[in-house]
Amino acid sequence: MARQVFDFTEPARFIVGTVGMPGERTFFLQARQGNLVTSVVIEKQQALVLAERIDQLLEEVRETRMPVVDIPSFVRPEDVDVAALDLPIYEEFRVGAMALGWDEGTSKVVIEAHAVAQEGDQV
Repeated sequence: MARQVFDFTEPARFIVGTVGMPGERTFFLQARQGNLVTSVVIEKQQALVLAERIDQLLEEVRETRMPVVDIPSFVRPEDVDVAALDLPIYEEFRVGAMALGWDEGTSKVVIEAHAVAQEGDQV
């Protein structure tokens, strides 16, 4: 299968959301930039770890790069996105591995989501 790359350099929205009833939910990581919306399936544990690691990364950046990079120590209630996932939802792929980092050049969090390797895929 050919490798797909979705690059969101200025996403208007980046969110984890769910579809389905508790116990049967599917977790999605969704990004929107302009008219492009990409949704990938993640496991509940991946969503929890991603949130935890983003908090840790931002805390590290806050401690080591202030005052050059101003990261608030709290989130204002009006900045919290509690809206549903954008519809329609098309699963691009299931995430197997994720990587998280900080781009010094743009002062932004970088998240890479890699598809679960399918049988027969070349590495």
